[in-house]
Amino acid sequence: MKTKTIIFKTQDARRKTQDARRNSLTAKASHVARIILCLFWVALGLSASLAQAETFRYKYIDLNQAKFPTGISRFWMATSIDDNGRVYGIAYNDDNGGEYPIVYDRGVVTALGAGTQGDALAANGDGTAGGNVINFNSSGSPVYQAALFRGHKTKLIAPNLPGEVHSYVIGLNDEGTALIESYGDNPSGAWPFIGYSLYKKGRFTLLDFGPTFQLSPYHNIINNEGTLIGNVSGSNGCSRGLRYGSNNGKTMTLNPLPTGECSSASSINNRGNVLGVTSHLNFGEQHIGLWDKKGVFHTYLVDEGTPQFPSDINSIFNDNNLILITVTNPDTFDLNSYLLPKPGVRLNVADLVVNPPSLNWKLSYIMDINNKGDIIGSDKFFSHYFLLKRIDATTP
Repeated sequence: MKTKTIIFKTQDARRKTQDARRNSLTAKASHVARIILCLFWVALGLSASLAQAETFRYKYIDLNQAKFPTGISRFWMATSIDDNGRVYGIAYNDDNGGEYPIVYDRGVVTALGAGTQGDALAANGDGTAGGNVINFNSSGSPVYQAALFRGHKTKLIAPNLPGEVHSYVIGLNDEGTALIESYGDNPSGAWPFIGYSLYKKGRFTLLDFGPTFQLSPYHNIINNEGTLIGNVSGSNGCSRGLRYGSNNGKTMTLNPLPTGECSSASSINNRGNVLGVTSHLNFGEQHIGLWDKKGVFHTYLVDEGTPQFPSDINSIFNDNNLILITVTNPDTFDLNSYLLPKPGVRLNVADLVVNPPSLNWKLSYIMDINNKGDIIGSDKFFSHYFLLKRIDATTP
């Protein structure tokens, strides 16, 4: 009996050992399978990124190497680029310290407004730029007046709000509607903000968004339908993005994903899509993507503040939903810029330039991107403004 008992126990132990080994092997096989699957998806993602990278190649053009007219020394800021590759901005005169609205076209810089001092801050598709002229009052202080520039012609936009002294065109769509930002005057301190208005063919429309609303500080804040985007601050310290239809007065709140509490809108395109971020109140994980015209958010990139998913500080896009972001955190990704051509794909723009100006060059500040994918921006120190001309642009 004892012998049989020992045999039975031995057989039972052997079965348990075999079962344990079988389970262990199954677990290992499952784990290996998961690793292989992960590697497959990583490889697939890398393959997709490489395939996308092949369609995005850029030529670096230093805008300060252009031919400048007499009285203008260099680019001070590049602000807008249209679909014909014309770059609008502000130039500087080293002799008198003056600033001038200009346009760059195929290596040549032309002064806008017949040499009037001022700034070109926005542009539309028909060659009109918006910004301001700079006049000087009796005490020698500058006075900024909203203006439209087309070639050598300047259209001054008269003050239209009570208390307005300074004004700027900060947005301009292809329909000729200009978005104007107005301020009062204060010789000893900050100018008081007066309000926003729309201007088209001599007619003004006052915009009253309420005390907590702020227009987005980025480009493309008004589209061809007259829709504007901005953000409103909440009582809990969390912002919400808003879409405002200037033609019908309707407002749509751009809600965050269910996993977040906050949303922020940065740009709107002519499809009516809004670029922005949904995030947590404590600035944890955030999703970069688009709200469609129905207000549904589509994630392009999940940002966790890690080397794999750095935080963005600036984001713009074009009518083809090609997103461009600049990141600042963590430090190893300081002021790099990335293209997001589709959800899940991220391309370092510096790697796409065929003639980089230096080995450690970074596209640090993004100013604008046109519908061909051409990009304008500057380096980290705002010392070099450049155009990245897309080569063989056959896809959005």
